[in-house]
Amino acid sequence: MPGDWAGVLDWNSQRHFELHCPITDVAAVMSQRNPRLGPEDPGFVTQHSDVTFIVVDETLLPVVETIALRASRGKGWIVMTDAPLAARGTPDTRRWQMW
Repeated sequence: MPGDWAGVLDWNSQRHFELHCPITDVAAVMSQRNPRLGPEDPGFVTQHSDVTFIVVDETLLPVVETIALRASRGKGWIVMTDAPLAARGTPDTRRWQMW
């Protein structure tokens, strides 16, 4: 939605590059998360920002599990993956959305 903030937790990948167009096309703001920081820092930033959704690469799901404990605000997480999410074996697949 216009004015929403989309957090991105991803490596410098093709998918990350491709996120710039759809996020800004809907007049949302793209907010980067640094995957190299410890779980406390991105969790703090996520909790204290106006991020609506966070887009995350599937390789960073272990990091997201620790961030999610510290960041309860926002509507949800969007996982960028090629595999069915049920095959990933994540603890609670109801929270995740596929993209």
